[in-house]
Amino acid sequence: MSGFVYKTEPSDFDPTVEFVSTGVKGGDAGHGGYATLKITVPSSDSDLRVHNKDTGLDETSYLRSGDTMSLTVYGDWELGGLEDAIIAIGEALKASPHRQEES
Repeated sequence: MSGFVYKTEPSDFDPTVEFVSTGVKGGDAGHGGYATLKITVPSSDSDLRVHNKDTGLDETSYLRSGDTMSLTVYGDWELGGLEDAIIAIGEALKASPHRQEES
């Protein structure tokens, strides 16, 4: 995988999605690739929760219209894991009942 950038066009109703990656570089967090996934929420409110395994607490950020959430992973193995997770989420969403009702 070589480096690339993917970005959707801004919309009043759909989130803007941006994915930037160096691609696999043959190493761990210090020497491997990295990837950043950014999602900008256009016209709705959302919660972003992160579970802190050290404290056992959930940290919540409230996202308002126009806010951006970002996830960056460092290292080739982590990049592959993010890729697998995005594919699995996409497949699950495509198979979800609400999508089938729209067809």
